[in-house]
Amino acid sequence: MSSKAMQLAKDLDHARCKGQWQNIPELARRYKKYSNDASALEQAVLAETSLESMINSHVNASDSTIYSQDAPHTATLRPRLQPKQVKALLEQLHAVDGSLLDVKVITTRCYFESGDYELTLRNLDPLPLDDKASGYSWILQLQAMVIKAVSLESTNDIPKAIIAYQDLTAYLEKASVTTDRVLVDWAEEGLYRGSLLFLNQRQAANLSTILILQTLRLYQNFTSSQPTHWRIHKREIISKYSLDFLSYCYQHEDYAPPPLGDTSVQMSPAEYEAYKQDMFVSEMTQLYSVYEKLVYGLVSFPSAGQTNVVLLDLVDRMAEDLEMIGNPPTELRSFLETLNRATQRTFNSSKITRHLFNTLYLLGEFKEADHALSSYLYLVGLQSQATKDAQHLGQAVILDPTGKLTPLPMPDKALLKQLADDAIPDTPVQATHHRPSFPGENISAAPSAPDTRHRRRPSTIAARRTDDKESVEDILHVLLRGIRMYDKYLDKSVHAVELADLAKIVLQAAGVQASGRPLAARVYRNLGAAYGVLARHTVDPDQRPIYHEMAIQYLQESLTLNDRSWETYYQLGKQYADMRNINDALKAVVRSLELNAKYIPAWHLLVLLYSCPGQDNVTKALQTCELGLQEARRHDDTEDYVHLLMLKLTHIRLVALVHGNDKALTCQEELFTLYGRLALMDPDIDSPHGGSIAQTSADNAAAASNGLHASQATFQRDLVVSGSLGNLAESSSNGTSSSLLADGSTSSLHRLQQRRPKHHLAMILSSHHYQSAKANSKKGTYKLKGLLRKRKSHSKLSIGESGNGSKASFHSGSLSVASNKSIYDTEALAGHTTFTFIQRKRMRHVLCLLWIQAADLFLDQDRLDEALKAIEEAEKVNWTTESRVWCALGKVHLRLSQYEDATDAFRKGMVADALDLDCRLWLAKSYMERNQLAMAEGILDTITQGTGWDCTEAWFRLGDIYGQTQRLQQSKNYLFYALELDETQPIQPFTLLPTCT
Repeated sequence: MSSKAMQLAKDLDHARCKGQWQNIPELARRYKKYSNDASALEQAVLAETSLESMINSHVNASDSTIYSQDAPHTATLRPRLQPKQVKALLEQLHAVDGSLLDVKVITTRCYFESGDYELTLRNLDPLPLDDKASGYSWILQLQAMVIKAVSLESTNDIPKAIIAYQDLTAYLEKASVTTDRVLVDWAEEGLYRGSLLFLNQRQAANLSTILILQTLRLYQNFTSSQPTHWRIHKREIISKYSLDFLSYCYQHEDYAPPPLGDTSVQMSPAEYEAYKQDMFVSEMTQLYSVYEKLVYGLVSFPSAGQTNVVLLDLVDRMAEDLEMIGNPPTELRSFLETLNRATQRTFNSSKITRHLFNTLYLLGEFKEADHALSSYLYLVGLQSQATKDAQHLGQAVILDPTGKLTPLPMPDKALLKQLADDAIPDTPVQATHHRPSFPGENISAAPSAPDTRHRRRPSTIAARRTDDKESVEDILHVLLRGIRMYDKYLDKSVHAVELADLAKIVLQAAGVQASGRPLAARVYRNLGAAYGVLARHTVDPDQRPIYHEMAIQYLQESLTLNDRSWETYYQLGKQYADMRNINDALKAVVRSLELNAKYIPAWHLLVLLYSCPGQDNVTKALQTCELGLQEARRHDDTEDYVHLLMLKLTHIRLVALVHGNDKALTCQEELFTLYGRLALMDPDIDSPHGGSIAQTSADNAAAASNGLHASQATFQRDLVVSGSLGNLAESSSNGTSSSLLADGSTSSLHRLQQRRPKHHLAMILSSHHYQSAKANSKKGTYKLKGLLRKRKSHSKLSIGESGNGSKASFHSGSLSVASNKSIYDTEALAGHTTFTFIQRKRMRHVLCLLWIQAADLFLDQDRLDEALKAIEEAEKVNWTTESRVWCALGKVHLRLSQYEDATDAFRKGMVADALDLDCRLWLAKSYMERNQLAMAEGILDTITQGTGWDCTEAWFRLGDIYGQTQRLQQSKNYLFYALELDETQPIQPFTLLPTCT
């Protein structure tokens, strides 16, 4: 063969591979001219070109809409040609040498395209394969394999068809080129039908997961180089079922990652599991990227009354798979971008808004989630302008820490019921997205019972929509998550009660059977918990018992629906504890621990209940606490670790009560070590002062442990602090501290007993007499230098500071109720979520509690210098919004009979938190020390009528004032009530426990 003929053969082969059919007749003619034995090849090529033209004119090959309804159990085949259309081509091919591969395959294809599968299979048997074939010969062998597999499937010979598709998959695995147009066309056709058949016959034919995954991956490899609109419906279907199958395999621990290119790599079982999980996430991410592009190629902005079902199905699948892999933050943020893109192809979709709210909630973007929740309620028709206006018409029952009163909404119950009836769909809507129990199974919805509810005209525009209805389950799940967000993170108990009431109305409108008993039980549990939080925060003494009873009623209703819920028993026990019904609380929390002994706050609640004087069993409380600590140490979750620290704080109080303060201080060292571990659990929470708050807190905790250890001996280390409390080491060096201890202060400053009395009221009485005796004793010469002065260091953190100047510092003498409002402005902390801010605030609060408790232990031993150093450490952690720091400082001033300074400290604590019980109580005590009974009475009356209604000491002090002012009957009543409360007073307040499980 001449060089010219060889070049023309290469050009012809290349054109056939690329599908350049318009150039092929001329190339075939020229090739025959320069080659003597090319007559058969020319006729085969011309017949192939004519056949391609017939197929394209019969049905547009690029139009894949005919496949839009395909599924594993039904795969559409392209419309066949009429036998008479290929008759001339067959006569043309029969006239030449039939032994040529090109002639044999093209002849077989004519039978195949005309629907004569018997002749197709007969003509292909046998068909020897050449392993060394290349170019278009390799593609012709591929065509023959695809034709054989499809023909066997079409004749319902499924076992042989499966074997043929397996051979096809193995053949395509060897492909060196995956971009030639004709190769991709035939590979896509074979892999498309093979994938669907494998998914459909997976269980019947006992097909391996690796084979199916291999086929699905090959399909993506061959089609990824094509434009988005190429065979878009078929690619969308395979991508969708690929995602389903991958998720199914991962859930059933049957996922096989793509094989490593380097077979020499050895991995341990743990490394392989990590590799498998990483590859699954990577593969799902790539598939979703492809699937999303295909979906956006299919949909456009909907017209009136239309819904982009494919797009909504996409976000449902993504949400389900993200939940399956644990909702990693990185993937959630990608999903958030997907949802934002989806809003451009949908119009006010309630489903998109629901996923938007859930994603923002999981990311900790609670402020944005709050807006998304409000939009969702409007879209499903559960909120209207009338209900929005009613939020400001109720009675003000809640006082927040800034001193602002919040009203409890009083919406029209009839209106809410009407909205709920309209929001619930006429026919049951499937909740979220339902995937088949195994891929390929044909899911057909079971006929549902007819909706017999009376229907009238919808009351809102949103409720009139029929194309985007949400199921009752989805609505309730959103409402429950909203309740948790308001109660646990945003501290909006009024909003939580509003949503809880709405959830109850939706549940009643739909019926318990429609939503299921477990979900109904959750609704009532959250409803009871919300009213319990409202009862704790309300300042209305008349409404408080009503809220308590409502909480108990709803929690008991929840138990009637599900009596195996440990969360409900815990909430019930906590509610009884808040009501000071200790016996019933014990029964409930014990039952909760029987059902789940791993929940640390339940142990903490049990300890607090046993610590009440009425139980007369402090030793049992300590033993129970130690059991709870053993259980708590098995957990490594951040939230569990915080609960562990809270339980440890109570443990130290119990140790001090049973074994004395020296033993308690020894335990305190371990507490700081535990806090260091907690801080290192969250390395991504950055400190607003630069660096990582985790590392900073860990370093502080290590220093604290060392400092407390040193304090057991002589406490000689110097603390240099540029804070509002000044440098106490400097005060010590000036002899002030030593003069206090040397100036006969042992007689004037009585040390508290190492073991506290059985009844807390006895301690109050002894403290009262102690304060009176101290007031008449010689005042110590100890002076607290610069404790209330402004900061002079570089850390001048002032309130309301702006670029043009700054307002008075928090440490200055001027008080401002709103002065701490902008300290934690999340807008200024770019890049941080609301959850990050809350976590940072909580960690600082915990560290402050550790230092303040250490200060209290030192103060109980009259070790004022050590107490002040502990307070100063707490002040370094958070001096702006932590009222306990100022309260502890005020106690020291009061111990030294420095009443004015003590009053200033307590008042500053109330600026940080207007509801702080300790600051208000100690402020009243400081007024009593100066015989300003009217001022003290006003404060105590506010406490006992408000959130401090269960404060034993407040009632005792108020009764004392009434006795001193000759109102004996009221004094007697208050003192007896104080005695009654003292029997149920735990060693730590119940408010330490979480409000939500």
